[in-house]
Amino acid sequence: MTANLLPNAEQQFLDDNGAPLAGGFVYMYEPGTTVPKDTWLDPYQSVANTNPILLDAGGRAIIWGVGGYRQVVLDSNGVQVWDQLTNDSGLLQIQSQIDTLNSEVAALQAAIGPIPAEITTLQGDVATINGEITTLQGDVTTLQSQVAAIPAIPTAQLLGGNAGSYVGISVGSGLSLAGGVLSATGGGSSGNVGGQVFGSSGTFTVPAEVVKATLVGGGGGGAGGGGGGSGGYGIVWLTGLTVGSTINVVVGNGGSSGDQSTPGGTGGNTSISAGSAPISSYTAGGGTGATGTASPGPGAGGTNSGPWAIASSGEPGLPCSFVSMSVIMGAGGQVGIFGPTGAGGNGQDSTPLAATNGNQGTVVFEWVA
Repeated sequence: MTANLLPNAEQQFLDDNGAPLAGGFVYMYEPGTTVPKDTWLDPYQSVANTNPILLDAGGRAIIWGVGGYRQVVLDSNGVQVWDQLTNDSGLLQIQSQIDTLNSEVAALQAAIGPIPAEITTLQGDVATINGEITTLQGDVTTLQSQVAAIPAIPTAQLLGGNAGSYVGISVGSGLSLAGGVLSATGGGSSGNVGGQVFGSSGTFTVPAEVVKATLVGGGGGGAGGGGGGSGGYGIVWLTGLTVGSTINVVVGNGGSSGDQSTPGGTGGNTSISAGSAPISSYTAGGGTGATGTASPGPGAGGTNSGPWAIASSGEPGLPCSFVSMSVIMGAGGQVGIFGPTGAGGNGQDSTPLAATNGNQGTVVFEWVA
């Protein structure tokens, strides 16, 4: 069997000038619609991506999907870069390989005359694969029907409150609010989707009456005892805001790395609080650093405070474990929401590799105006 060129495992999105779309957004829909369609961080569909998918500083993301999609790409300022159809070609590639194999078997039969037992077995294997492909195609069709049947999300779930309680929602061209359900309408364009990512502390100027905020704390540093814990993270919908008011933003730094004798540093807390906008304070705690080998142990995940709609403590790091004769490593805790953001540093209990710093936190604001 000959080797093939492999596609990039991580996609990178570029603007019209060839520069990475740092902090951009990728929306995935059913083809020809504005109905969101799921994608995943792995081919086994065990970890779903957010929708929209937030691109990292290099304009990269990992996107696995099934079937066809409408892909809408925006830059970090919410300006559309493209709106195109894309498709998972995995099944087509498998079928092409099967067709090629069938042709090769037929040519071999013609060349050698009577079919040896090995070729008969191979033909049976090919028939089995064809049956599995047919079953898989049926499963995909069933899954697409199930996704299409998912009902509209009630306002209470969308905004984290009681249905009908958010009178500040702007309903205009492309949006309707009826019976406590916010949904898209035909015959008009949808609202302008915007977003802003904070990789360092600053001030956010409110652009709409309802804003979604996602916070991730800084990761703890790795050390000789294991990996650092990841930062906590949470999501909240801020309502009743005044356009032009301000929110204070603090982004936690990653904890410094340690070594066999020095523990890793604790990641900084990430928070938002009232500027001129009267909001509650929300904090996504930084992960703790791992200990040294004198009392080995990985770092714990960060914790949160505030009236969150959705929140989770960070993941703990892993203890150092044997890898090879000269390397003993412990992986840092992962956040699992924005790629490496807020992840803990890797531990290291031997040379030549050293423990790593925890990753910094982040704050992401999203809105429809």
